[in-house]
Amino acid sequence: MLRIILIAGTLVLSTQFSSAQENKTTKTTSPAKTTTSSKTKEQQLKDLKTRKVTMPDGTVVDENQVLIGTSTQEGIKDENIVTPPVFDEKPDTVTATFKGGREAWTAFLIKNINADTLVKSGAPEGRYSVIVQFKVSAEGTLSNFEALTKFGYHAEDEALRVMKLSPKWMPATVNGKQIVSYAKQPITFVVEK
Repeated sequence: MLRIILIAGTLVLSTQFSSAQENKTTKTTSPAKTTTSSKTKEQQLKDLKTRKVTMPDGTVVDENQVLIGTSTQEGIKDENIVTPPVFDEKPDTVTATFKGGREAWTAFLIKNINADTLVKSGAPEGRYSVIVQFKVSAEGTLSNFEALTKFGYHAEDEALRVMKLSPKWMPATVNGKQIVSYAKQPITFVVEK
């Protein structure tokens, strides 16, 4: 009796011999005729190992050359597909700033802000840092003003009024290219009695 066992992708041939086969005679039965042969166990095993197999396409190959579990998939060949480059460096970014820097910004505020707005509105003593968010275009024009704080006492109204008077800013850049960005600017009012 011949058993064919597939173990982890490897074809293993195993033979069992009956007592009649131990006498070195094998009886093979085929539909056409019956034959008797006297081959040793080693010869029979060799014959089993060198058995020929006819493939579906008609070619004849040694059984040991038969691949088990392969498949072919048709599709579009991946030609001219390029993987994008990977950059290890961070882009060179510069945030939008008031032209002339911090000193020019302070001079602009002193010239244009109405500092006693909160006192006239009855605000108690303290510091009120109003945060104004706005959009800076690639040309430096400011728009889309919004106060992010809610102190009241007309603090946000005065900060928005002054920001709308601001001249163009230096726009933000990424790798030297001017871009549209959003900025946040604090304006602090101090009320002392």
